[in-house]
Amino acid sequence: MTVRLTGLTWDHPRGYLVLEALAGTLEPDVSVRWQRQPLEGFESRPLRTLADDFDLLVVDHPGLGEAVRDGALLPLDEVFSGQELAGWRAASAGASY
Repeated sequence: MTVRLTGLTWDHPRGYLVLEALAGTLEPDVSVRWQRQPLEGFESRPLRTLADDFDLLVVDHPGLGEAVRDGALLPLDEVFSGQELAGWRAASAGASY
């Protein structure tokens, strides 16, 4: 079974270049279709409504606190196992985890 996810990032190299670089490194049964939008798009639509339409969001936005308050975003430890998180931590560069 293939897992198909949708993601949204902002239309700037800092928002999408790393996603393009990582595209071929996912598990063979996982695919992510990324959409881009200008920063203004994040300002005009609250993150809580974007979270209803996308599985993954890349955000760097002042509305992040509001989205957490509204329950639109979940902590990673509520979605992924401790073993998965530990693996990511071990594979992360420096303090990026």
